[in-house]
Amino acid sequence: MKFTVFGSKGFIGSRLAAKLGEDDCQIILPARDDNLEDLGHLGHVIYCVGLTSDFRTRTYDTIEAHICLWSRILQQCAFETCTYLSSTRVYLGSQNTNENTALSITPSNADDLYNISKLAGESLCLKTGKGKVIRISNVIGKHNESSPGFINEITTMAKESNEIILESSMDSEKDYIMIDDVVDLIPRIATSGKHEIYNIASGKNLSHKNIIDILRESLDFNVKIAKHAHSIRHSVIDISQIREEFNFTPRDVIQSLSSR
Repeated sequence: MKFTVFGSKGFIGSRLAAKLGEDDCQIILPARDDNLEDLGHLGHVIYCVGLTSDFRTRTYDTIEAHICLWSRILQQCAFETCTYLSSTRVYLGSQNTNENTALSITPSNADDLYNISKLAGESLCLKTGKGKVIRISNVIGKHNESSPGFINEITTMAKESNEIILESSMDSEKDYIMIDDVVDLIPRIATSGKHEIYNIASGKNLSHKNIIDILRESLDFNVKIAKHAHSIRHSVIDISQIREEFNFTPRDVIQSLSSR
């Protein structure tokens, strides 16, 4: 089976490419400066390009990554299917996290730029008639892997300076999912998924306090909470669809954290 992974240098893209290689798939890994029209037929396209926490300071890079490059690929390339990696962040402000729920955005809110651009990318994908959208929660690596995001940041702080500074309160919480679960599910959804939109998440939240208590089992550090810290509590992500269709049971995030 032939796959083309855009964004194969990133955290998810690189692990996905490695997984596809282990499964003896034919893989195309385009470089940033490759001419799209020279790539030939791409088979199953998986688009992993995207920004994370730095989107607030890189407005135009965010639009280029989430919309513009994706639009050029869909217009200029031949492919069998296309899969766009989005984020469960699009559910912010919503109590319902089912894949079919109506979503709301506020253009005047600077933080909504991420959601607006991701939803535009999703729409382009589904417009092709042969696309899948995968909304992924906060991905972490195994205990010996570095990964972007909150957990890796505070683990690094704890190891290097013996102190963690929290910008949000201890009761803040969100969903975390292991990278192995993500790269196992993506090709299955891309090639055989019955629906257009999927959540990949663990289906339960961990609070900052949960994470810090686990890290303290093996690391000695102090915790400081910023004066401006406030509570950020994400709704629990609905994973009933991948549970039913793919018999999915998420790996134990707590066990991975305990091994760090």
